[in-house]
Amino acid sequence: MKKLVSKKLLSILVVALFTICFCGVAVAEETINTVKIKGVINNIILDTGQVEVVNESGVILTVTATPDIDLKAFTEGDKVIIECSDNIIKSIVKQN
Repeated sequence: MKKLVSKKLLSILVVALFTICFCGVAVAEETINTVKIKGVINNIILDTGQVEVVNESGVILTVTATPDIDLKAFTEGDKVIIECSDNIIKSIVKQN
């Protein structure tokens, strides 16, 4: 009986540790891949959803918007803050 209880306890402990480890990896990967870009819009290609931004260091970056992001609200010269993951825009807001 004592062996049965200890085996069950060990099994529960192993499952709990695996769950915690996988959750930690998923959260870490999400935060690592997300990048915040502050800059000025240099060019917008509405057909492809591509936005060319000059960041604060003067580097030109090209990111792509998903269809749910309304790029028509932005024009060349707008100061923006873009959050993106793997060059895909998650959010874009005008900066004052």
